[in-house]
Amino acid sequence: MPEGPEAVVARQLQELQADRERSAVLSGYVAALIDEAGWGVEQIAGLLGASRQSVSKRRKQGRELAGEQRADVQELPLPQAPAKEQRTRSGLRIPDADEITARESAWVRAEVGGAPTATELPARLKVVASLLQEVEGVVDRCRSERARLAWILTCFDPRAGQGLQKAGHWQPDEFFAARAAALAPAAELKLMGESELRTLARARAVEAPVDVESARVEYYQVTVELLTAQARRRAATEVRDALVRQYVKRDANGRWKGVTEVAGWIGRSQSQVTQICDAG
Repeated sequence: MPEGPEAVVARQLQELQADRERSAVLSGYVAALIDEAGWGVEQIAGLLGASRQSVSKRRKQGRELAGEQRADVQELPLPQAPAKEQRTRSGLRIPDADEITARESAWVRAEVGGAPTATELPARLKVVASLLQEVEGVVDRCRSERARLAWILTCFDPRAGQGLQKAGHWQPDEFFAARAAALAPAAELKLMGESELRTLARARAVEAPVDVESARVEYYQVTVELLTAQARRRAATEVRDALVRQYVKRDANGRWKGVTEVAGWIGRSQSQVTQICDAG
């Protein structure tokens, strides 16, 4: 999947952070991100797993880099900061589903290509079928990981509890049913203090996080990944269905012609291909 600016910056920060000999370059990169690309101190702190104070200190140090080190910084990726995101009252970040949907729709169409000729249709159908196959596993994995992190935050970060459904883009009924099954009904959770929630976590085999802030960042990241996979699946499905209808035509007797071939190319049954055609 194409990487967004946050993923690019997070990876670069982690690489620099892991190399002690490039500490000065890390400071310069932090300064460039904030001063030139519009990233916030809090955003960088979250990606580094550091305090605002330490990021501000690095920013100051980075502004004073020598020429050679400054040249090293200029070779690093410097994407503009993403638009300011909404947050829940408890401070959980809420991914922009509309922006993700628009980005993935454009990516899928660019990946599959423009209007194909009749001879190009089989290859295009195979490309989009491959995209759909890849994304299915991502959706399942992200759903599981989102739930795991949600229950961790419920038990170890009670102030985040009310915003988990919104920040994780859960359907309300789905969220509350899943939480009740994994932990306890809402009425019982409301009565629990921190010690009771930790006792519940042990009883339900919910692991304690290394630190709460990292769990919050991971919850946001996995939600973005899930929304991206879902948006890609929707876009790829729309493109696939349009290509199927372009290839499969009715014969003189009114029956669909080409169903068998298309079913093999896209990994679906003949009845599913027929349903796609009928829906058009």
